[in-house]
Amino acid sequence: MVAAQHRQRLMMKNLKQSMALDEVKVGNYKSLNGTWQNGMGNQITVKNETMQFTDITSNKEPRTITGQQLDIPGSDGPDGTPKEVSYIGDSTMKAYKQTLITEEYNGVFSLKSTLPGAMLCVSFLPKGMMGDLSGGDVNKDKIIAVGTQNSPTAVEADQVYYKIS
Repeated sequence: MVAAQHRQRLMMKNLKQSMALDEVKVGNYKSLNGTWQNGMGNQITVKNETMQFTDITSNKEPRTITGQQLDIPGSDGPDGTPKEVSYIGDSTMKAYKQTLITEEYNGVFSLKSTLPGAMLCVSFLPKGMMGDLSGGDVNKDKIIAVGTQNSPTAVEADQVYYKIS
């Protein structure tokens, strides 16, 4: 009985989160500070309240999240706000939504922005959490950043970001 309790305490210690989700939820990313990289070579550089992405939606354009505000300079108009883009027939919509929507589902916290025909999602999976991933390292904190119409964590293992420094 004592040995079983000891093993359980060790397992819980190993799963201790370094990703402070309560702080991430309010736009403080300090617990994520450093460089994160996925299997495709894309990187996220995190410093306190700012995350800089080399690429999220395979458009090869950088994006920045500061607090809970998204900036995609290549999709902005001359005034620095998202430009209007064509969408379904003669209608238009903003290229993206600057103020991010927050969502929590089955323990996975995500920041979301609408895009024409999809959502841009940045999801945070602490150690022990896998979401809809079929592969990946359950013993590490993970970030998933994708443009999708599906579950934001239903991605290939090479799309998962892990902290490298």
